[in-house]
Amino acid sequence: MSFSSRHNLRRTPPPRNKYEQAPDDLRLVLRDALLEGRGWVGTYRVLCDAMHRLPDSGIWGDSFAREPAVEMLEDLEWFEVFDLLEEYGDPEAVNASFERTGLAYEMTSNRRGQRIEVFDPEGEELEVDDIPEIAASLLEGRFSEPGKQWGRALSALRGRPAEHTQAIHEAMGALEGVLRILTGKNTLGDGAKAYFKDRDDWVRAMSSAFNAMYGYASQVPGARHGQWKDPGTQLAEATFVVRFCGSAIAFLLTEERMGQQP
Repeated sequence: MSFSSRHNLRRTPPPRNKYEQAPDDLRLVLRDALLEGRGWVGTYRVLCDAMHRLPDSGIWGDSFAREPAVEMLEDLEWFEVFDLLEEYGDPEAVNASFERTGLAYEMTSNRRGQRIEVFDPEGEELEVDDIPEIAASLLEGRFSEPGKQWGRALSALRGRPAEHTQAIHEAMGALEGVLRILTGKNTLGDGAKAYFKDRDDWVRAMSSAFNAMYGYASQVPGARHGQWKDPGTQLAEATFVVRFCGSAIAFLLTEERMGQQP
């Protein structure tokens, strides 16, 4: 046992604030996962498949395969590394690498296989991380068209790479679509005003939150109007908007199901 292991010493991990990268540490984890049980020839062939290349028939032994396989590992785009890790990686080793390198992702395993998702301990702790899925489960029947837009919002938010402005655009559009079905009004602002107008004062005050989010999205370049500059929207910002819209949709459809809407 090493000195650091005996004394439980390790480097202080960096902040988990990096996205859309695949540093050497993570590529080494992928290398080790591919080598296990395959050797360099098997690793080379897996990488050829991943990069849509025909294997060189002259590469038939490990001594020949090692150099081209290493070069291919270095040439992989970050999202291609993630794809291969989802298929071949060990979650414990992958998550340890994410922690060492400050990558804000996490690999999980379930009956559907292994998935790499955005690392979201705050959302999980506050139990808001599943709000988008709750909203998606409600958008069916006469709400199926907003449901399609909601699906696009989730795909944009969780894509590789994530499309933050597109996620905001689609989430706001899905919320606006639900309100249009419920009130017949064409815009989110008019729909919120109509939906809450005959409610108690404290309930009617919630329309201000809808209007404020509508105003926000209207000012983000590309979210509702033409994009004249890069808005620099960050993941946390886009995630908040999607969660807000998901919560609002879940509220509206719960009221609709219970016959409580005006």
